[in-house]
Amino acid sequence: MKTRLLLLMLAIGPVLLAQEGRKLWLSSYARGLIYTDGFETGGTEEDTVTARGTQSGHALVDLGLHVQPVENIEVHGMIRVRNDFGGFWGSGVTFDLRQMWIRGVIADRIRFQLGDIDYRMTPYTFRNEDEWILNGTSTMSRTPLDMVRYDIFQNGDETWRQQGAAADFGFQFKRYVDAINFSGFATRVAASDFGAPFDRIFGGGMADLQLMNDWHIRYHYANLFDLSQTSNATVSLTNPVQSVGVKWGHQYKKWRVHGELEAGQSKLQWEGDPDAPVLEDGFADVGAGVEHLASRLKFKVNWREVGANFRSPGAQTKRIRFGSAPIAYQRYGNNQTLRTLSSYDLLRDASLYNTQLREGLMNFDPRYGNALPYGTATPNRRGISTQLGWTSEDQVIATQIGWSMLNDIAGQGTDELRGFQLMHAKVDLNLHTNFGWKRKLVVSALYNSESTQRAGRAFESSDLQNQMMDVAVEWEFWDGLSLLGEWRNYTSVGHDQMAIRDDYSQVIDFLEVNFDGKETLLGGGLQYAVNDKIFTQLFYQQFNWEDQVTGQLPYNWSNWQFNFIMTL
Repeated sequence: MKTRLLLLMLAIGPVLLAQEGRKLWLSSYARGLIYTDGFETGGTEEDTVTARGTQSGHALVDLGLHVQPVENIEVHGMIRVRNDFGGFWGSGVTFDLRQMWIRGVIADRIRFQLGDIDYRMTPYTFRNEDEWILNGTSTMSRTPLDMVRYDIFQNGDETWRQQGAAADFGFQFKRYVDAINFSGFATRVAASDFGAPFDRIFGGGMADLQLMNDWHIRYHYANLFDLSQTSNATVSLTNPVQSVGVKWGHQYKKWRVHGELEAGQSKLQWEGDPDAPVLEDGFADVGAGVEHLASRLKFKVNWREVGANFRSPGAQTKRIRFGSAPIAYQRYGNNQTLRTLSSYDLLRDASLYNTQLREGLMNFDPRYGNALPYGTATPNRRGISTQLGWTSEDQVIATQIGWSMLNDIAGQGTDELRGFQLMHAKVDLNLHTNFGWKRKLVVSALYNSESTQRAGRAFESSDLQNQMMDVAVEWEFWDGLSLLGEWRNYTSVGHDQMAIRDDYSQVIDFLEVNFDGKETLLGGGLQYAVNDKIFTQLFYQQFNWEDQVTGQLPYNWSNWQFNFIMTL
């Protein structure tokens, strides 16, 4: 059936192109990659079971067909053809319908989209925030990570890919009010099998009132809920979240200033379950910023408070499924121990990522983000955050520094409160600009850290330090041909009391976790860019993992990788 659909897409092309006007066009993405992995287990005992080396790779093409039957309607379908290396005579080839949507404009007033949609609102209502551990990846590490994100539709604009419908429309005025805009969406999260689960829907929308160009007053609403009468189940879930926001911005000669406020509440309940709690709570976030246009100096500060029982599936659902085991070298050592995921797995293993909204709070790993495991909307947090950025006039230096100090609002298992500090610093040196070279020479350095502290007795004490350093270089020594290099060091040392939650996302117990881990990534290679949409890479990476506390064997993981990427 999928093969027939592909042939149909290719067959109708000449017919539509022969019609009057532009009726059809194509978009595509193609890649080929080859992995050659080497794996060595550390420890005192020689590993005689785990494979020393493996090879894998594939080639794939995403072929998108855009059809415009009338001026205001566009239909899009994309077929993926993939060949995993090692299959012969088509035995390793798969065909998949990757995406499909219809969009257009009704009566020149209402824009709509049906099928696959990408949507977002605010960090407290509906936003797919990036994980802390993946912040600041450089060119070499970002290429495999971008491939993973492309495959699972987790884009840099922090939208969630859903299936359903979305629409927006607005009105403009001449006096007092500049415009009023409305948008809404409804997506199907889970389907009923006419037995236990209900049809689960996630929907909502936004209203934006714009006043005198400088002011925006917005109302946001999002709700994850079960449709009654679609199942024989007796317990249904509903989780509405709503907020009101105000944004203001203005430019005074050489200064640009802005301020924003958002406050809201949530309510999570299980209707039909007399033993289930009703979790209600709210949040508030106030921020302001200033930019000096002449010096290119930017400063921003904000304060927020998110209640312990605040639940927002669209904002708190995690990108990573930390309870999953990686595919590559899933078991290792003579005892074939199940290997926990590492930061290197997150760069290349799409199976570790979540693609669907979840109710409640998902599990997380304190090693890879303990202060804000659920992003900006992490519950039970109160504190202040600041950010400072500066770019030199000649664009040679670009720097960014961020600092946050947060606390628990309510103690968990104790009256003592944990304190969290986050630090982010990054500098990019565009040395080619300084020397007047046309070819790129960029050196970048990144430092991220987070600290968790709590005093008290032994069962109350917390002291966990997560720290990441990254240095990367990209040197275009010939037209289109660049040398890449990267060194990354990640450590997680200390202990914390990790909350154990029940099916209602309430804390029922605590687990003491201890870490003394170190992860090091060192790599180098070449990149040839035909243009900004077509490039190829060949690089080598060496990844070392060890943790003195968990009892897992250390290991060294080497990788040769060839990538070819084309986006048209």
